[in-house]
Amino acid sequence: MAPLAPPGAGLGPAEPLTKLTDPLNRWSAWVTIDDKPVEVYKVAHEGKKSTCYIEAVEGEEFQLVFAAHNKAGDGTQARVCPEVDGMAMNGVVFRTETPWTWEGKRVSDQAVRPFTFAKTSLTDDSNLATTSEAVIKKLGTICFPVLRCLNIRDSTAPNVYKDDAKQHTIDERSKKAAISHQAGFGAVRSAAISGNPVHVTYVDKEDSPFYVLEFKYRSRALLELEDIVEPLPRTSPSPAPASPARSPKAALKSPDIKGKKRKTDVITLSDDDDDETDLRAKVARLEAENAKLKSGGVKAEKKPKVKDEPLRMNIKKENGQMVIHLLD
Repeated sequence: MAPLAPPGAGLGPAEPLTKLTDPLNRWSAWVTIDDKPVEVYKVAHEGKKSTCYIEAVEGEEFQLVFAAHNKAGDGTQARVCPEVDGMAMNGVVFRTETPWTWEGKRVSDQAVRPFTFAKTSLTDDSNLATTSEAVIKKLGTICFPVLRCLNIRDSTAPNVYKDDAKQHTIDERSKKAAISHQAGFGAVRSAAISGNPVHVTYVDKEDSPFYVLEFKYRSRALLELEDIVEPLPRTSPSPAPASPARSPKAALKSPDIKGKKRKTDVITLSDDDDDETDLRAKVARLEAENAKLKSGGVKAEKKPKVKDEPLRMNIKKENGQMVIHLLD
């Protein structure tokens, strides 16, 4: 009878995948930034290779980690010599399941140049661009080729290192110019190596490894454009700040009038305007409009205060037309 799953198992979002492992679970590799494994995307297995994508975070240092889970049944051990953009790092033989970390390109037993994600170096001068197809083909990749070895024995020979790490310059017309990033190498810093040199007998050749775990690193924008990752949620724009409370003085101003004097209305009388009642109604409306404008805050000119009085007028017909006489 199968055991019951623990409470909550299978609920909630799945944990992000951070390791690239072969289908038989013999080896795993991962890339870390600030000691945290980065997420891997679009994992695929074909033939003797497993591949995935990771995000290149420009300017960040990264480290490489590899672990061997199971010993091969043929008595061999795994030897791994990582390649960053095709450049080989120092090799390690895995006799235990303890993971090994590469902090950078080793230049001595006591120092390394840390790996960094750098912007692709482009040029329009073909004379300055890297022409090696082997180099160009591997730009934007981190590989862990696994070679089987046996007859492992300690060595007294010193390790040999080369401080030959460099960032290749790419012709901007090359297809590889679209990868956006490549590996860079920081300034030399202290990092002592552990372990002792060994001699081994290889079962596989360098150019024909037994298996390969390969990471392809790209910018987040490229991963989104190639539908490898989901676009990040876009933050909605912040709401516009509320208008400040209007001061009592500002409240007296009409936003439509803006302090300008109202243009004088003119009543044109025609022969049809001979109805005295209609005429008075029009005048009343005009007065009401003027009163509304005044209450709306039209800034009045400084004049002596005058007592408001009703408009006095005399309306009569002269020569067939209506005439308004304003009375004092």
